[in-house]
Amino acid sequence: MKISPVKNRLYMKRYLLALFFIALIYLPCYISNNQLISLTREDGPYEYAGAILFLLTAIAFFVLSAKSKRYLYSADQYPQRKYFLFFAVLFLLAFGEEISWGQRIFNFETPETLKEINMQKEFNIHNIDIFHGKNAAGEEKTGISSLFTLHKMFYMFCLTYLFIIPMLYKNIMIKSFLNRISLPIPGIILGVLFIFNWTFANTLRAVNSDLNGHGIVEIKETVIALILFALPLSFLNFKHVRRNAP
Repeated sequence: MKISPVKNRLYMKRYLLALFFIALIYLPCYISNNQLISLTREDGPYEYAGAILFLLTAIAFFVLSAKSKRYLYSADQYPQRKYFLFFAVLFLLAFGEEISWGQRIFNFETPETLKEINMQKEFNIHNIDIFHGKNAAGEEKTGISSLFTLHKMFYMFCLTYLFIIPMLYKNIMIKSFLNRISLPIPGIILGVLFIFNWTFANTLRAVNSDLNGHGIVEIKETVIALILFALPLSFLNFKHVRRNAP
């Protein structure tokens, strides 16, 4: 399908605006290292922003899974509700993990059995030895063991679903297969934004090695949560929602 020059310019403006907004979220990196550390600390603004976005994403997918006929663009998308339910559970888990299931909010102790295998002695799964990005010596994992960290698996899921699958969807055979299993296909713009965010964060670390690495990772993950929040919204037919609003 050929895109008109007017629509092409509109899409380009949206891309540039989204890229600018992502760069703006990294504002603490441009101010000072102290500001970066302060805002990206444990239980800080960026961590809670990411957690809230995961929760909102989960709620949006729960709504989609329950109200598919009413809110989606066509009746053909109704069978996709099983995927929406899966995403709802996935992002609800991400929300819980982000805040260690409310451990510091409700002030409860980590069970001893979990504390022994958790790198940060917290009530969560992603900091368990096998899933953590660092080994017992505090060094970054390498080789096969690095592929099984929850962060990397989550990044690979995002890259595959947001970018690789939409790209492969152009192939007739792959498109036919994905349609047959009713997999909802996101717009590739989300994949482009995900790659830009990843590249931008790594570039900042390469250009200024003095910047706090943990702080940059926290901001990168908050931006990922924001991009993922746009995922359920991309499947909504807002005109239909307004038309059926009470």
